[in-house]
Amino acid sequence: MNETQKIPWKRISVEAAAIVTSILLAFSIDAWWDERSDRISLTGAITNLSVEVASARGEIEGATQRNLDRIDALRKFVSLSPDELMKLDDDSIQFLAQMFAVPSPFDASGFALQGLLAGGNLDIIADEDLGAAIIEWSQFPKEIERDYADAVQVSMMRFEQIAGRGALSAIRNTRENPPIPGAVSLREALVSVRRDRAAVDLASMSIFLFENFNNQLARGIDIADKVLEASQRYVR
Repeated sequence: MNETQKIPWKRISVEAAAIVTSILLAFSIDAWWDERSDRISLTGAITNLSVEVASARGEIEGATQRNLDRIDALRKFVSLSPDELMKLDDDSIQFLAQMFAVPSPFDASGFALQGLLAGGNLDIIADEDLGAAIIEWSQFPKEIERDYADAVQVSMMRFEQIAGRGALSAIRNTRENPPIPGAVSLREALVSVRRDRAAVDLASMSIFLFENFNNQLARGIDIADKVLEASQRYVR
């Protein structure tokens, strides 16, 4: 190189600056695009979760009301004597038939919740209230699982106890045709079960376990409301 030839520092500096700027701009665009994609993914996941939670909330409301009716039927059954049962009108007898039902739960499958958690979206939720509400909602089914299992177990024990009293056949005949030949009436079955001390004791135990489960189940309404309220700014 000719020692007298000047190095074009100005042009090199401009070109270097342009290259650096292009690289930084590319990184910036990639970061913006990733952030945008994450935001769209998060919005979709929370929208789906909100729909799922709203549906589950409705299920829980219906289930808790059905459970309250069944608890009332159990209470009335154990409070009446066999003679008093015989004198009840037909509507009251039909109401008491609810005492033979198992506790009513709700569908806790939570596919939208599972998708949100599996996709890692929970980690990028900036709203602490929403994140805490989603975690509480995800833990809720497991929290009521044991109470539900206990209530169902006693219900199964009651079914075994009353199997020879004709109650199950009598209930079936009130709902389906053709009737089971030779089955006793629902009224007669209830009176027979009321005379069974062990069956009455199991019914009393069911009241306690039923109420415990239903009180826990009702908590799901408050938890669902937390999720729905906190997710409002994300829902499309």
